[in-house]
Amino acid sequence: MIPRANESSLPPQAKNGEELSAVQIQRRYLQMAEAHLHDRFMPPWAGRVCAQWRAMLDRLENGAPASVASMLDWAIKLCLFLDRAERRGVNWEPWKQWTEAGSQTPVLASHESRAIAELHQELCEIDTRFGQLGNDGIFSALERAGALTQHFPGVDNIEHAVANPPAIGRARLRGQCIQQFAGQKLRYTCGWRGVWDRKKNLFLDLAEPFAAEEKWQELPRPIREFPPFAHDYLRSLLGQVLAFYDCGNYEAAAVVLGELGALQSEFDPRQRCEYQRLLAWVQCRRGFLDAICALDYLAQWQPLNFSLINDYVGAHCYQGLIPPQSIELNRGLKKAARIFRKIPTWNRAQPWRSSAIMVIRSCEMGCPRRR
Repeated sequence: MIPRANESSLPPQAKNGEELSAVQIQRRYLQMAEAHLHDRFMPPWAGRVCAQWRAMLDRLENGAPASVASMLDWAIKLCLFLDRAERRGVNWEPWKQWTEAGSQTPVLASHESRAIAELHQELCEIDTRFGQLGNDGIFSALERAGALTQHFPGVDNIEHAVANPPAIGRARLRGQCIQQFAGQKLRYTCGWRGVWDRKKNLFLDLAEPFAAEEKWQELPRPIREFPPFAHDYLRSLLGQVLAFYDCGNYEAAAVVLGELGALQSEFDPRQRCEYQRLLAWVQCRRGFLDAICALDYLAQWQPLNFSLINDYVGAHCYQGLIPPQSIELNRGLKKAARIFRKIPTWNRAQPWRSSAIMVIRSCEMGCPRRR
């Protein structure tokens, strides 16, 4: 959560063994972009972007984080964190060293532990509220107060851009597809790499940033032979399941899960775990009893952590609440039916028994009811 003040101090190695800082790697990319500034595919604003890019790298190499404290997210947040630590009376230096790779956790007195725990809670809240949408977010408040200088010259009319895609490139094609197919979520899936038409088994490849027209093609089979395509396609489907689940459309989520079930051999380990977790969530909310089996399978691939325990609790809470016809009736209701039949007929007319009669008759007819 707390970034290092100067990421350029970390030296990864290039293929030839040369050590490069993060800023030096960025400068290599910048040089390649500048070498193609006048190529036909470059947009007219590419020169201005490269100039701003170079200026920002100069700032990072000369005085970061203070030199970018009002411009880059990580530096803005670092200033907020330092201010909060100072208000709490917590010395930041030991914790700055602690974030360095390989360092040992400091030994703390009890009062220091409490102070750090309280500070950590506040820093987590700041981190969450920093990117909060709307006027209540910390970033929005700082911007309204004029404390930030992050605006790019010439970038305006942002409200229009939120609802309208750019006029060129793949962003235009993606935006048009979203506007056109938004009401057909079970048929179309959209990701960064492309748009998928699952009904006609077609794929709109958007890997080329400056694509100018829609070129739909057949879905590759088997998709494992196209690793980048397979990864993006499966990730997009998993994201669609989660989106359906979040809005309560469990049946639509189940349809997409059915498609994913036929592609399980294509999953990487992370996707396999995500699929099993989503399967458990959706099935238990649909009233089926196989959510626990999905979580038991998931437990074979990851440790029993808090997240998995929470999934088990949720599955036991929701599964079977609205069971389908094929699920056996609750044994408790069957026992109640046997007891009820022993009550004399004349005594069944009492008002307090009317709801019990309805439940028992439903059981005898095989109609599932909410527990």
